[in-house]
Amino acid sequence: ESVLSSLRYALIPDPGRVFAAGDFAQIEARIVLALAGQWDKVELLAKGEDPYLSLASRVYHRPLTKADKKERQVGKSGVLGLGFGMGWVRFQGWVQKSSAITLDEELCRSVVDTYRKEWAPEVPKLWYALMDAANRAVWDRRATEAYGVRYEVEDGFLTARLPSGRKLYYWNPIPVKEAMPWNPDDIRQGFTYQAMKSGQWRTIKAFGGLLCENVVQALARDLMVHSMFICEQEELPVVLTVHDEVVTEPGWYNWRDTPAALEEIMSDSPPWAKGLNIPVKAETWVGSRYRK
Repeated sequence: ESVLSSLRYALIPDPGRVFAAGDFAQIEARIVLALAGQWDKVELLAKGEDPYLSLASRVYHRPLTKADKKERQVGKSGVLGLGFGMGWVRFQGWVQKSSAITLDEELCRSVVDTYRKEWAPEVPKLWYALMDAANRAVWDRRATEAYGVRYEVEDGFLTARLPSGRKLYYWNPIPVKEAMPWNPDDIRQGFTYQAMKSGQWRTIKAFGGLLCENVVQALARDLMVHSMFICEQEELPVVLTVHDEVVTEPGWYNWRDTPAALEEIMSDSPPWAKGLNIPVKAETWVGSRYRK
């Protein structure tokens, strides 16, 4: 992995130019909290306070600081990972894989419950509302809106018009009834759709967390594209994007002013994002080689 990671340094700009990059900070967590209307946490992020310590302090029932590295990492995993309906089993595996931290079942359950019931209780409402609206569109064949997302069946697709104005498409939505994983006697309406995975069409079972993830990641992409166009207008040519990071290649002569300019560009949201009160933040750097 270290060898693979070092390959990024092989990327260099053209002569007379530098790399200037901006990375949206915690963008998916920020969007999901704003979209759900979890305004206390939106304000916390807007003030620049540490959301990871905020959640971890709730989980461990005591004030924490950045010196509490393991506890903060658990909080970070919760803030970044639990916005899309992840349960405790998957959370346990995700923390182990991403942070090499082993958590027992009790603590994993505690983190998930604390996130859903205390730290961000508005977020589960978002999952359920999106699923209900999509269900109504599939089952009743009528357009239904929730949290600014409008679901409608059109020409064989379930479409989801986002607050940004563009649409997501789900091919061949089929209404189904299914038992809930936690209770085989709890039968609810749902739907499946077809998606291309590894070169094959696969049947995907829709659920609220998945629909939320699709919406949030699409809005994050829309924010990035908005910034990319402005970068081009401001003579910061875009040469690469990596996840939530935009890499530009300006001339070396104004490199000292570039980080602040790029941060301003990426933090200046389009009208639809301002309407959602998304607390956008970007971190920038300038260098002669690509780095992470």
